Amino acid sequence: MNPASLRKLIFAKIPEGSVIPRHTDKEHLYEIVPCGGKIFKSVTTRLQILKDESLITYKMNRALDYIFANYPKFTDENIMEHLDVASKQSGFILEDAGDIGTAIHNYREAYFGDWIKNKKRPESVLSYIPEYQTDIRATSGMRALEKFVTENNYAPVACELKVWDEKFEVAGTLDDVGVMNGEMVLMDLKTSNQFKNHYFFQVALYYMMFRKLTELKPKRCFILKVSKDDGTYKIEELYNISKLVRYAKSMLRTNEGLDFIRTVRKDNQKKVMAI
Repeated sequence: MNPASLRKLIFAKIPEGSVIPRHTDKEHLYEIVPCGGKIFKSVTTRLQILKDESLITYKMNRALDYIFANYPKFTDENIMEHLDVASKQSGFILEDAGDIGTAIHNYREAYFGDWIKNKKRPESVLSYIPEYQTDIRATSGMRALEKFVTENNYAPVACELKVWDEKFEVAGTLDDVGVMNGEMVLMDLKTSNQFKNHYFFQVALYYMMFRKLTELKPKRCFILKVSKDDGTYKIEELYNISKLVRYAKSMLRTNEGLDFIRTVRKDNQKKVMAI
């Protein structure tokens, strides 16, 4: 399968400029031009109903770590200040992880973008890391990406492809479509230290939207996790993708139900207040 020909097919169905990001501080939104400029919520926003219990535990443990490490410094005068700092510890760590994850995504986008534009693989993946970036986690992530590309004969076709579904009124940004060992694949890049269950629903929805819009069927759909520590990577395959799509659609329906309940409760509260 020729990457250039495949790219032409994709953008014939999804012309550039079809989707315009309209993000706010609270949520990610997209304006869908082919749908008359309707505003759709993002996949990640719609899947926020999935609470990650491990994240809740993580936040509590980081707060406790701070308290145990700094307890001798607590006084009647500063105890509330220390407790406030303790409550924010996980936020500091997660924000840092999010920043480096975003950076790796951006470097990858530039790397694949030049590859697609020039129709040949750039000589050095590390040249896409700016000189001011001294965080070794970025180097590890990009080395892992290079290792994946080399070992799997991967060539990018589309990067940061914006997709949508009018029926479910949802949109999102698909990380990568590529050709791997001669077959079309759909790939989502992750830099977090562990796979989370909701990733599968997220990628399944990207797959659903891509298939509907392009009428193309990727041979494989997977999550690529690049290590921020040792330059290695792991692939988490999305087996039985059709079944995962059905479950993901159920999550969207559940989210619609919760939105409906919030509306009903607001109406009820107004009536009570009126009385």
